[in-house]
Order: sequence, then C-alpha cells, then structure tokens
Amino acid sequence: MGFFGGGAVVKGTATTVDVRANKTFESAQQSGVATGALADNGNGTTITPTTTNQTVVAGIWDTANTVEGDANLVTGNIKSGVSIFGVAGDTNVVDTSAATAAAGDVRTGKTAFVAGAEVTGSLAEVAGGNTVTPTTTAQTAIAAATIADAAIGVAGDSNLLAANIKSGVSIFGVAGTFSGPAVQQSTGSAVAASTAGTFTASVGSSTTLYDLVVPVPSGASKILAVIVTAWLGGGINNIGEVAVFTPTGIETGAGSPSSTGILGGGVLSSTTNANYFRAEAGGNLSLTTTSIVVPVEQASTTYYYTVVYQ
Repeated sequence: MGFFGGGAVVKGTATTVDVRANKTFESAQQSGVATGALADNGNGTTITPTTTNQTVVAGIWDTANTVEGDANLVTGNIKSGVSIFGVAGDTNVVDTSAATAAAGDVRTGKTAFVAGAEVTGSLAEVAGGNTVTPTTTAQTAIAAATIADAAIGVAGDSNLLAANIKSGVSIFGVAGTFSGPAVQQSTGSAVAASTAGTFTASVGSSTTLYDLVVPVPSGASKILAVIVTAWLGGGINNIGEVAVFTPTGIETGAGSPSSTGILGGGVLSSTTNANYFRAEAGGNLSLTTTSIVVPVEQASTTYYYTVVYQ
C-alpha cells in the first residue's frame, strides 16, 4: 500500500487466483482486503509414466513434481515396429514366443531364436544337383534330415513302356505286354567244305573237321536251335545221323561274335556208326550276323538243316 497526499493508494495486480488459498491481500485489482483462492497442494510428487496420460493439478506446489525416467527406455529394449515415448523399437527385437523350430529344423551352423532362446541348427546339407538313375534296388536320393541346395532328379526313360516289358512282369508299375516275336524255322541244305575247317575234333576217330555254312534267316534276332542231319543210306542200322545244337539264345544283331563260345551244343546220333558228326572241342559253333558255321566230319557232303529262330 502506498500513501499519496495523506491518503492511502493501493497498488498491485494480483487477484484471488494469484494468491495462496486462505491468505489475504490487497491490490488495485481488488476492493478491500481479499482472500487468495490459489490451491495449496503441498509438496510435489514423482510421476511414473503409464499407458495413459496423468495430470499435475493446478495450484501451488511447495516442492517439485518429477516425471520419472528409466534407463531401459532405449531402442534395443523395444519390440520392432513399436514406439514408446518417441523411442522406436529395434528390428532385432521380435516376439519369438510362437516359434516352433528345433535344432533339427535349422541348417547346420545357422542360428534362430525360439521362445526367446537361441537355437543352433543341426540339419545336414548336401549340394544336390545330381540325377538318380533307377536300378533293381532302392536308392537314397537324399538322406533324412538333410537339406538339398539344388534339385535332385530321378531319371526317366522313354522306353519304359508296356510294349517293351515282358508280359507278366511289372517294372515301376508298368505292366508288360510284350510276349516276344513268334518262333519260326528255316530249312535248307548245304554242302560241307572240301578242305579242313576252323574247328578241331575233341572226340571220335577223325581229327579233321569241315565247315558247313548255314545262313542266318533274314530278320532273325535270336537263334534258338540248329538241327543238322546227314543221310548215310544202307541197311536198317545206317539210316542217318542228327546233330542238335541248342544255345540259350544269341542276339545276331550285335555285330560279329567270336568264333568260339557262342552256340553250345552236342551230337545226338541215331546209329552206333557215327561217321558224319564229331563233337568239336568245346562243343561250339561259329556265329556271325549272316551265317552259322557247323563243324562236320564229311567233306563235300550235303547236309540238311533247320534253324529255329525269333
């Protein structure tokens, strides 16, 4: 309060909301003595942030109000994609609680986090890129619990057809219908060579054998048997002799085979006087793609033959 010309002059700009509650004052803004209305809140407090906003009420505080901080409020502690009080989460902080992978589900040497724990992989790996060709036994294309870094092929074959598989046989689920070519025969006669042939007799009185050349029938792919006969004439005990050669089957389309070890056979004689056939050493014939050479004992003699073939 000031004094001017013997009278009191009241100055000041405070109003009731500027003065602590229950305290009196005078000011140019008030008429007479006024009582303050500013709330007296006493001492301040510490506010801990939460998920909702909090308010520090208006009024007078005798001590400071503090908003708590936390040293853990950093990027590395906040989930990726989330921001807390302006701090963005780290992309490496993710929720792994729903993860189900085990070591056997992760490549060897690689790590993953599952339910908050680090898992080191044990899943083996192979390069792959190879092709497995089917055989008569099962093969492992890729072992269990193994990663192939490239595709593994299983070979196919355009010849895996029913028409190429023996009837009654199934190969990889394809039932065969092939019954083989019909058995045929070809007959004729030929004259044995007049000079010693390519064979050596192993039994019998004669040591010299002669070549009887029998033609391979046109279109034959397999010789099943060669039957050769010779006519002796004479009495009832000298009717003739027959030689039957029965191989297991020779493919004639594969070029010219060796001169030995091809057609195995033997001599069957209808008489005790076997003068027209002798077993050749090893019991073999000579076979090429065009002819069958039969060892015989009589030179320049006509022999009759039947070739059984497919």
